[in-house]
Amino acid sequence: MNNHPFHRFIALIDFDQTVLGLFDRQTHIAHEIAHVERQLVGQEEQYAHRQRSAIEARKAVDLIELEMKELDQQEKDKKRKLEQLSNYKESRAFQSEIDQLRQAQHDLEESLLHAWHTLEVREREKEECAHRYAESKIKLQTEIEKKQQELASIKVELALHSNQREEYKKAIPQEWLDKYEAMRLRVTDPVVPVEGDTCSACFHELLHQDVMRLTRGALLECKFCFRFLYHKNILNNS
Repeated sequence: MNNHPFHRFIALIDFDQTVLGLFDRQTHIAHEIAHVERQLVGQEEQYAHRQRSAIEARKAVDLIELEMKELDQQEKDKKRKLEQLSNYKESRAFQSEIDQLRQAQHDLEESLLHAWHTLEVREREKEECAHRYAESKIKLQTEIEKKQQELASIKVELALHSNQREEYKKAIPQEWLDKYEAMRLRVTDPVVPVEGDTCSACFHELLHQDVMRLTRGALLECKFCFRFLYHKNILNNS
């Protein structure tokens, strides 16, 4: 590292910008992980919905089959009673009830066929969803693990940078450091080069005498945005 204060100052700025980039990347990855986790939850909820639909379809089939068994038992009971009757009027009444039970069974058969068809569809949907979910879960969990590893790597790098920063501050005038520390709390680019006699951050045009001072190695504040300004040529001449 060049020991000239200006070079060390620019090196500190570049160092801090690198750290800022790491923090930005850390935040971005955390958002990405949250997004993938929401996708995973969405897949889980979709699969759970398919499971519930299949269970409800199975319950509907079981309910109709149970009702048909009850009707069948009622018909058998009435037939036995009918065989014991000798009164014509009572026999006709029982026969009418038996016919009604048979019609009710016939109507339920249609409902049962529909219920079985629905169950088959729901079971097929559940199996297809289970297959997609299993593949997607592996993919998403792998993606989360990869991003978590990247986060861990960034945390290690940030810890190293934290220990290195004091070295970069050595031999830099305290006045520069104080102004720089105050300014970098407000903006992400507290020190910027001059571009075409203007501040490259806010494009405020500089006075000719200020430009001349910058070319001779001065470090000035922009009168509009208060950022530190320097001339790129100084990096080659210092």
